[in-house]
Amino acid sequence: MEPSPPLRNPPVTHVKKKSFLKRHGVDRYEISKKLSRRENTVLYLFGTLIFYIALAMIIPLIASYIYHESHRPWIISISICIILSIPLLLRFKAAEHTRSTETLFVITTSWVLITLVGSVPFILSGMSGIDAIFETMSGFTTTGSTIMGGGTVAPIEEWSKSLLLWRSMTQWLGGAGIIMIFVTILPMLGATGRSLVTLELAGTDTQNITQRMQEESRKFHYIYISLTLLMFILLIIAGVGVYDSINLAFTSLSTGGFTPYSDSIAHFNSSVVQWIVIIFMFLGGTNFFLQFRALKKGGLKVFTKNSEFRAYVLIVILASALLFIFLSPELLGMSVFEQVTASVFHIVSCMTTTGYTTVNLAGVGSIVAMILMVVMIIGASSGSTSGSIKVVRFVILQKFISATLYRTIHPKAVVPIKINEKTIEEKTVTSLMALLVCYFGTALVCIFLLMLLGVDTMGAIDATIASVSNAGVGLGSVSSSFGGLPDLAKLVLTFAMWAGRLEFISVFVILSPVFWREFLRFRKRYS
Repeated sequence: MEPSPPLRNPPVTHVKKKSFLKRHGVDRYEISKKLSRRENTVLYLFGTLIFYIALAMIIPLIASYIYHESHRPWIISISICIILSIPLLLRFKAAEHTRSTETLFVITTSWVLITLVGSVPFILSGMSGIDAIFETMSGFTTTGSTIMGGGTVAPIEEWSKSLLLWRSMTQWLGGAGIIMIFVTILPMLGATGRSLVTLELAGTDTQNITQRMQEESRKFHYIYISLTLLMFILLIIAGVGVYDSINLAFTSLSTGGFTPYSDSIAHFNSSVVQWIVIIFMFLGGTNFFLQFRALKKGGLKVFTKNSEFRAYVLIVILASALLFIFLSPELLGMSVFEQVTASVFHIVSCMTTTGYTTVNLAGVGSIVAMILMVVMIIGASSGSTSGSIKVVRFVILQKFISATLYRTIHPKAVVPIKINEKTIEEKTVTSLMALLVCYFGTALVCIFLLMLLGVDTMGAIDATIASVSNAGVGLGSVSSSFGGLPDLAKLVLTFAMWAGRLEFISVFVILSPVFWREFLRFRKRYS
């Protein structure tokens, strides 16, 4: 057998050259994997919040140019926010599936985060760290307690206009935030969120709230923004300047209560301004879910058929009449109309936990102080920007007591508790009892701590109720300012404002060991 002839053109084998990265032992896929955004909802949302705070601070920065004030606090604050937020937004993204523990953690700790970031302009303007944190927490939680004008802190009028505008903006942003939490975020939390939103909107049709809120949650904010603009226009027409109108619009609808003046709304010396403020405080304390339904379906029947709204109006009328009787001796020299205005104003201010005043409450009688404190504890409507316990829960409590008394006489009777023709589930009543225990338990502990720190008894009670209710109305020794309190007392009240704004349950949940075991177990598994 003859050998095969050699190939004339043998095939050329091309040796693929290694890339520069491979020759040096670098895997570009590994680099790409490390540089890609990781799923971490907590850090991504934190970055988003801080970035939004940076955007919001542009407004007081512009105001500092308009009023020829120092730009340094705003440029530094915005820079800090950008330095903190941009790396988080570039490095992380929201996960496809977020556990309830993560969302609860974000909801509760975000208020602390934005308070720390939002306090930077106050610190750069010369305020101490503790005072700045107290003032900022009071703003974002729409409490309205202030340390300005007390102790070594300068009066309100001596601070820059841009800083006072930011102070008012914190309340407007906080009011929008609490609406977003209850009508947008909580329904997405599964069973945990639904139980919280059911407690907040008891007696409301919440069966399909998740889908509806995802589709139409923006409309809640449209209502909030539209009412703010409407109030601004009315105040301009009433003769209030642009700067003051912006501040009042920000802090009235949010039921916050900050003003650029030490004498609050009394500074304007106008019954027209007071009634404009009364109307928008009242609207801020009205259930936004109810307002949404009224605008969607049309007509006022939505309000008149709602048992909580009826109770809300009734309490305002009766408490105003009662306050008129006992406050009249304090208002000598005023006309009857001015006395009626002052009575209605303070009841609506306290009940909606706004905290505006037109009369010095330091020297009012004990009966007047008690009336104001009672409506402060009751609070306004659920699903609103107001704080405290809320009217619907007292309606449920009254029906629960009546049903319990009836079952005592008729042990075999089945007495359902109904609100707006909807049966309230037993777990809602249980959650209500837990909230009441947390509210009064927190109040008692805070009062005890304040008294240990040297605060007088009435001052401790007034300051604590104002803080846990997010009302900000100081009576007695704290009627003008909380600035004279010891620093540790301010920290205690800062915690009380935070817990009160989040209605205690979610705060105490993340402080429990069970939560952290579950939270860290999940984080370790997917880290």
